[in-house]
Amino acid sequence: MEARERRAKSNIIVSVLGRFVTAICGLVVSKLLIQTYGSEAYGATDSIAKFLAYIFVLDGGVSGVARAALYKPLAMNDERKINELMYKMQRFFRVLAIIFAVYVPVIACTFKQFSHLECMDWISTFMLVIVISISTFIEYLAFSYIILVNAAQKTYIDQTITIVTTFINAVLVAVLVNCGSGLVLVKFITSLVIAARPVIMWLYAKRHYNLTRPSGEPHGEPSTEPDLLDQKWVGLAQHIAYVLHKNTDVVVLTFFGDLKLVAVYAVYFMVISGIETLTLSFSSGMEALFGELLAKKEYDTLDKTFSRYESLISVVAGVLFSVTAVMIVPFVRIYTKEITDVDYIYPAFALLLTLASYLFCIRMPYHALVTASGSFRLTQIASYGEAALNIILSVVLVIKFGIVGVAIGTVAAVSFRFIYYVVFLSREVAQRKVGLFIVRMAGNILPFGIVLLLGYNVISRFDLTGYIGWGLAAITVTAMSVVIWFAVEYVLRRIVMKETVR
Repeated sequence: MEARERRAKSNIIVSVLGRFVTAICGLVVSKLLIQTYGSEAYGATDSIAKFLAYIFVLDGGVSGVARAALYKPLAMNDERKINELMYKMQRFFRVLAIIFAVYVPVIACTFKQFSHLECMDWISTFMLVIVISISTFIEYLAFSYIILVNAAQKTYIDQTITIVTTFINAVLVAVLVNCGSGLVLVKFITSLVIAARPVIMWLYAKRHYNLTRPSGEPHGEPSTEPDLLDQKWVGLAQHIAYVLHKNTDVVVLTFFGDLKLVAVYAVYFMVISGIETLTLSFSSGMEALFGELLAKKEYDTLDKTFSRYESLISVVAGVLFSVTAVMIVPFVRIYTKEITDVDYIYPAFALLLTLASYLFCIRMPYHALVTASGSFRLTQIASYGEAALNIILSVVLVIKFGIVGVAIGTVAAVSFRFIYYVVFLSREVAQRKVGLFIVRMAGNILPFGIVLLLGYNVISRFDLTGYIGWGLAAITVTAMSVVIWFAVEYVLRRIVMKETVR
């Protein structure tokens, strides 16, 4: 247990640092790109990334199933089973790399037409799609090794590499922009730097694990099929639904809005995504820990670990997102004050997008436990429903409400899957009482609302025309939020403990 806790602490510490570095570098790089190349060009790069993600979805469903399949052999140090799984994953991802290589030219040839991009010609648009795709293609080829290292509860290795490559990328972008380089060249260098991460992870896995081609059948093919990996197609379908959901907003805006609105969305999402990943870094490695505990049938330890995990995420997410809801619009106003080609101030959209990300984070303990248990077939309706609900509502509402409409669709979709997970886990896997969830949500809504009401009043007393005034206001609101959330959590824990032993 001590070894587990050490790995968990290392994962959390490095992940928090990684999210912080990623957020700061992202803000710097995005500002440089928008100021230098304009909102439309920046929106195009974000839209291209989302369209490429529609084929990259194929990694996630299998990676979730594969991680779940690896937990037991890693816990039992079963090298034969590990090698069988690795062999199958490698074959699968090679096929996906080929599919991706066919898909990319299609997007490259058609993106300018369906996005109505005006600031770049067809050749430049074609090259932009190609260079952005490089890092994703290379990641496919090494993805099985990344899965192995993360399943072994060594997320800190992945995060350390990410920190270094993110910092190097930000420095190179700044240098290239100041040298007057074009957007295509900047994105080409960025792709090469990002591609270093999967290459290094591949080298690390090769060095630290006894990976050999499994034997037992002709040509070295494995003799048995791991039962859990049989669910890879279900996991794949669910993750397709997940990525459809995560990228729906930008795709809908690309077709029914314009790329300048995509740039607006990207700026808000960049800030909120940074908060989201920072929040989730506090849970880094928890899925792997859940998987190990399930594999060893340590159910009492699992229940206690889940409760601590849920409490941690609830408080961390509550503090960070309630502050974000108050401070994000003043920040964007300062961040974009020198950008005049489009209006970036959308308070209602900012609040809804913050709420959607907050709900996504506090449901993560449930998602991690579902993934660790390998319950992919039993929960596929949740992923399909989330994607369908988001797409339908976003398309319908964007026509009348614009960018706010897509945010409404996202909130509704995230809420649907959250509630489904709560009901599912109350009946399967953990048999957790729904009453615990209701108490927890009441304890989340109350402090969130209090921080919003008091926070808007507090910031009205500060000069928010510059970063210094904004920073002082943010520190004040954060301190207030910490006090409120921890006070409510203290009371809530006593209620939850009584409910648990009832």
